Amino acid sequence: MHAVILSIGGLPIIYIGDEVAETNDYTYRENDNTAYDSRWIHRPKRNWKELSNVLSLEGSIEAYVHHQLTKLIFFLESECQNCQVTNSNF
Repeated sequence: MHAVILSIGGLPIIYIGDEVAETNDYTYRENDNTAYDSRWIHRPKRNWKELSNVLSLEGSIEAYVHHQLTKLIFFLESECQNCQVTNSNF
């Protein structure tokens, strides 16, 4: 999915947590201030220490997705450094 998002042009939208294969966070429903707004499903509470530990585990799904997405972004960046955007490209 990330490869498609990054290949179609424009500004790619990657929700918080997608970069590490995080699942939706439904705990927003437990808070009266956020329960009415489902956009909070994509705003998980993040335990940075735990995430760092998971990303360092070789073979974890989170580390795999993060590594592959990083490779895609660096590839796209290296390919686009030689591109020139002009009005004729639109």
